[in-house]
Amino acid sequence: MKKLFLLLMIAILGCSKQQTDKVYYNAFSHNDYTRKAPLLDALSYNYNCVEADIYRIDDELYVSHDYPDSINKVPTLLDLYIKPLADRIDKNKGSVYKGSSQPFYLMIDFKREGEDIYSLLKEQLKPYEKYFCRYENGKITKGPILLFFSGDRPMNSLPKEENRIAFLDGKFNELDQDIPSSLMPVVSDNYKDYFSWDGNGEMPFDQLVILKQLVKKAHSENKKIRLWGGPDTDEYKKIQINCGVDLIGEDNLVQLYNILKGE
Repeated sequence: MKKLFLLLMIAILGCSKQQTDKVYYNAFSHNDYTRKAPLLDALSYNYNCVEADIYRIDDELYVSHDYPDSINKVPTLLDLYIKPLADRIDKNKGSVYKGSSQPFYLMIDFKREGEDIYSLLKEQLKPYEKYFCRYENGKITKGPILLFFSGDRPMNSLPKEENRIAFLDGKFNELDQDIPSSLMPVVSDNYKDYFSWDGNGEMPFDQLVILKQLVKKAHSENKKIRLWGGPDTDEYKKIQINCGVDLIGEDNLVQLYNILKGE
């Protein structure tokens, strides 16, 4: 009896550990600014995509959703995201999540002055270039982190670069525009611009068709798709999962984690 009990406990613990180690590649940690330890919180729930909102103030890049009145206690991008990710990759021998073959997605939202931000960011990231996916000589070389920009994107400079470690977040109206995924691997847009469903009950059939068409179009261009500003309901999150939405935004990390854990 004791031996049987011991075997059962080993099996339960083994299953528990396997579940804990699972990486949720479609989990997108949104509105990180609402949490004191945004990156660490997202990593603790095995989210594979995080968002950082940044401003350039003088010669530094600060993480903040709104322009800060004071930079005291406002973290820098390097301190809050880049350095911890680099340290983690070194400890895991080449990946953010140990054994993962897919890059970790780091989306940086340029709140304004995108070209100025990009110019400074390139300088700051030079010591860390080995940690990022790279576009070089017309090809993408995979790395532990895929870095892409939203917001006030540096559209004048980045698309012209033949060698870079950064990519662009696109919009849905930039599909069917012959923009390669090697420049724009993700497309994101406002849910309310396409849908009126409040996330309760069943999604109306005509809107479900639109969602599936958008996913199909993005995937046909080898791009991941994300919607922001949608209903904060379990029904909506499950619809996104079922329709193949690649990056599912979540403010409450536990809520989406519990849904994905049960899949």
